[in-house]
Amino acid sequence: MVWKKHGSLNQQFDVRYIDQLKPELRRGDFFYEWGFYVSKEFFIKTKLGSSRYVTVIGDHMLVMMDRYGTKSQKWTFDRKSRTVKSVHNGMSLDIKGKGQGPAIQVWKTNSAWW
Repeated sequence: MVWKKHGSLNQQFDVRYIDQLKPELRRGDFFYEWGFYVSKEFFIKTKLGSSRYVTVIGDHMLVMMDRYGTKSQKWTFDRKSRTVKSVHNGMSLDIKGKGQGPAIQVWKTNSAWW
């Protein structure tokens, strides 16, 4: 379906010439554009004085806890969706309200970063 021009992201494109394409990044490669290693596990630690780590509780809730090293505290960067995913349940960090809300949760990846 073709819509009238409205200038939103779904109507904006970049042209990529074949001879200028870089090879696909693999697990462990550094993705300079976003500052992450692809699919390499990491923790997210608060800068508050108490060494607490972002932890997934239940399906969607995040809390700050001591480091236990469990899957619920491990994260990876997914190159294809450009999201930070929980090793625990494969869901991505999500800012409620399409990136405009005050709360962060983990949610099913919808293949886009707001």
